[in-house]
Amino acid sequence: MSAKTESVYVLMHAYEYGNENELDEIKELGIYSTKEKAEEAIDRYYVLSGFNRYPRSCFQIINRELDKDSAWTEGFMTYEEIEKYQAENSICRGDEYKNSINLDHDID
Repeated sequence: MSAKTESVYVLMHAYEYGNENELDEIKELGIYSTKEKAEEAIDRYYVLSGFNRYPRSCFQIINRELDKDSAWTEGFMTYEEIEKYQAENSICRGDEYKNSINLDHDID
């Protein structure tokens, strides 16, 4: 008999801001037992003040398995270390940087 993998669905709202989109604003909004319940929550949040000023794509549903390490499994870098790493490796900000190292994110 194989063990059933249990998951939860974390609803986040994220966007970038600043003169060069150098800053991130991330809010964890809820944890749901199904993806469908997380999608229903998006419908509730999307019409609220503040959230309604941003595109629906700012909402992210992240599937997380219970009792399993899901992120930062190799440690983390401070902002200063990231800046140094970018400069030493001629890496730009944004998606190019995010794709250049493993940030352990699984977004559905």
